[in-house]
Amino acid sequence: MVLRDAWLSFALALQIVALAHIWRITLVKGLRTLALILASIVLVRLTVNYSLFDYGGPGPLPAFNWLFYGYALTAGLFVYAFQIFKQAGDEDRLMSVLKAGAILLAIGFVTLETNVLFSYKSYNSDITWTAPTDLGIALHTINWVATTTILFWFEVRHNDKLLGIIRRVMTFVSLIGLALGGGYLNNVFDHTTSVGTTPIFNLLALQLLIPALFYGVKAFIAHKAQRRRSLYIYGTLAFLVIWYWTSAEVYNFFHPHGAVNTAPDAELYGYSLVWLLYAITLLVAGLKLHQPKIRQAGLAVLGVVVLKVFLIDMSQLEGISRALSFMGLGGALIGLGYLYQRLNLVPAPKPPEMP
Repeated sequence: MVLRDAWLSFALALQIVALAHIWRITLVKGLRTLALILASIVLVRLTVNYSLFDYGGPGPLPAFNWLFYGYALTAGLFVYAFQIFKQAGDEDRLMSVLKAGAILLAIGFVTLETNVLFSYKSYNSDITWTAPTDLGIALHTINWVATTTILFWFEVRHNDKLLGIIRRVMTFVSLIGLALGGGYLNNVFDHTTSVGTTPIFNLLALQLLIPALFYGVKAFIAHKAQRRRSLYIYGTLAFLVIWYWTSAEVYNFFHPHGAVNTAPDAELYGYSLVWLLYAITLLVAGLKLHQPKIRQAGLAVLGVVVLKVFLIDMSQLEGISRALSFMGLGGALIGLGYLYQRLNLVPAPKPPEMP
């Protein structure tokens, strides 16, 4: 009766653990129902409660605030109660709420704590209203994509449908973060965004490359689990985001801090060169891993490079730049044809024989 705000949610979660211990001794079924009600109340208070906006700022120590006991410790209590209640061997609503609640509270903790540490406003401002910096937006996206990857791995391992639902929702959220962070709010092509001048090791790597690699890991998990639809979705996302990242890196190299490019011919040649290297990487990876889809993606990028050279570079480049562009592409295609023939001669691994 004396507790309020996040402390009240934490106290209710602590009661769930107490009920779990009492249930383990008495096996009274009604205690599970009461625990389900309390768990639902806690989730409502910490996810769809408008009063969260009035809980105040983090205080003098921004890394240690009410988010720790309100979200992190509460998530830990949900996990602890889940471990006790699962001794019944049933997968009822209580188990689903405790499992989903622990995941959502953990995601919420990392998201809000990131917003506290990487925001435009001072640490004395409200936690939930602070506007994240460009770095904060990138870290949000990495958090959500990494979470979906972990959820996908556990979903496949335990064949858990509930984890699949949460994973799909969080995948949608991560795509929104990726589109806003790397594609709209922090778009280097609009001449106003600065992501750093160091090639590769800049904000673009956090905004685009690392999320794309996580999508690649999810595609690998889908391949191992024979989830064809998920394989195509995550594989396509990884392919497109990495391609966009390479283009953004070239643009950022020739337009540091949004500056006007003084060597437009070199920029055009840079796109062709980087895309050609990307195509070669995909082709080699597809041949080595015996994955025709990866190889076809490489051929698609290679086709775009050839069309770009003949339709754009030919009309834009002049003199030695035009000659180098054609000579470089011709030499690369000859070498790539030789490499393709050599790698394609390697036999694919035979499937294991049925006993």
